[in-house]
Amino acid sequence: MTVTSVLLSQTALRHNIEVIRSISGNRKIMFPVKSNAYGHGLKEIVEMSRNLVDFYMVATLDEALYLKSLGVNKPVFIDMPLVTREEIEEAVRNGFRLNLATSFQCNIIEKLPESLRKKMLLHVEIDTGMNRTGFKPYDIENLNQFLLRSKDISVEGVFTHFATGKEDREAVSKQYKLFRNVLKKIKFPYKFIHAENSAVLLTENFKEMDFIRTGITLYGLRPSPLYDIELLRVLSLKSRIVDVKKIKRGEGVSYGFTYIARKDTTIATVPVGYGDGYPRHLSGRGYVLIRGKRVKIIGTICMNHFMVDVSDIKGIGVGEEVVMIGKQGKEEITADELAALVGTINYEIVTRISPLLPRVIVKEEV
Repeated sequence: MTVTSVLLSQTALRHNIEVIRSISGNRKIMFPVKSNAYGHGLKEIVEMSRNLVDFYMVATLDEALYLKSLGVNKPVFIDMPLVTREEIEEAVRNGFRLNLATSFQCNIIEKLPESLRKKMLLHVEIDTGMNRTGFKPYDIENLNQFLLRSKDISVEGVFTHFATGKEDREAVSKQYKLFRNVLKKIKFPYKFIHAENSAVLLTENFKEMDFIRTGITLYGLRPSPLYDIELLRVLSLKSRIVDVKKIKRGEGVSYGFTYIARKDTTIATVPVGYGDGYPRHLSGRGYVLIRGKRVKIIGTICMNHFMVDVSDIKGIGVGEEVVMIGKQGKEEITADELAALVGTINYEIVTRISPLLPRVIVKEEV
């Protein structure tokens, strides 16, 4: 097994689900586990959450099929509109919920055999301003006509997706009002409405919605620094030193010699790189934790290695633990910190972690 691993805290995930469910007024949770569960590990996160949530949401048919192979017996909603007849048929045969978002899909569905149409469970997406996928409000009458004449098709839910949160509450309000107005114009029957992601739940909390679709907060991360909420980080990324050497003043380190030692220096090599999803933009600016101390990354991060300056740590040796995301002693490095250093968001930092790195479920906090 590789010396690098992703630790996943069962305690943290349970805590976050309880906190978010309480904030929502004890509503049902549709748990987004797309993109390898936001990089945490789809198989492991499902194993940890299967008795804690009500629905799962994925992006693709392949992800849904993988959930089925894991024995998931909760409803699975495919958020990405499927646009080929083959995918739609396979999804229906497997009992997955589908996003109906385009007239193109309606044309495909209309030609399906009645035996399949009777098995369909659709969630109709309304585009209230995100301008990504979904029916625009001016499409509703045509949608009504299609679904009213397709009496063998069941619409389970109607939903929308918000583009902003606390950073633009006026836009949230505008989208919400438009969604409510569209719901009044819908003539076909449906069971559920859902709209809130993490940001909007923590901004407005529309409790008349049946489901919440909170993703990032369940993983213990905030939608942005604007949100003040006590969550526990689910993921920690750790490795171990594989080499230690002393270099002389004037020697360079890594590709391009972007780092030149100004004095005799002790450096350590960590077997992690951009091939593992660790951002190359942390070269020369990021830190890791060793023995509870912050040590700086020096030189260019390689595909599978990076080097750190450990001159201030006496007796450092091969095999010592390195923390890239997580706690060690009194220090902590977070996905938010890394995101700020490289000019991105915490979602991307964790989602890019390679699925090839082993995931290890632990009971305690990480």
